[in-house]
Amino acid sequence: MVRTYKVENEKGKTLAEEVAVMEYTAPGTEIFTAISEKGSGFIRQRVFERLMKDEEKRAGAKKDPDSLITPENYTLDIIGKDRIDSSDCLIVHAIPMRKETDLFEGKIWIDSQDFAIVKITRHLAKSPSFWIKHVDFVRDYQKIDRFWLLSREKAVSAVRIYGKGCL
Repeated sequence: MVRTYKVENEKGKTLAEEVAVMEYTAPGTEIFTAISEKGSGFIRQRVFERLMKDEEKRAGAKKDPDSLITPENYTLDIIGKDRIDSSDCLIVHAIPMRKETDLFEGKIWIDSQDFAIVKITRHLAKSPSFWIKHVDFVRDYQKIDRFWLLSREKAVSAVRIYGKGCL
C-alpha cells in the first residue's frame, strides 16, 4: 500500500510531505520504505517517522486485549442502519473506557451477514505525541473472496505549530 503523509498550514501550503510504501506480511509485520520526501525535515522526522514506527511496532505486537474492540474496552451502542455498497450494515457508536493511544471514539459499520467491519470513522482517545493534537481516521474495508481487507485509509491530524496533517 502506498501512503502519503502531508502537513499543510491553514492556507493550504504544504510544509512537509512523505510518500512511503507499506508492505504487510502476515501474521503481523509492517515495513515502511520512503519513496519521496519534501519540505521540513523536522516535521518528517518528528511526526511522519514517529507515526510509521509506532504502526510497525503495533503490527508486530501480539494483539493486546486492552486495545481490542470489545465490551471490556468500549461502550458499544447500536445507533442505526446503513448500506455501504452491497452490505447492509449496523452502525455502532464506540466510546472508549479509558483515554489511551490505542483506543478510539467513533462509529463502526458492521456487515449484518458476516459481522465484519466494513467502515470505521474515529478519532484517537489520546494523542500519540506532543506534536500531534488529535488524529481523525476513516478506514474502509472490502470483501475479497471470503476475506474482509483494508481497502482505504485516510487520517487527518492537527499538528502543533504547523497546521493540519493528512495520511
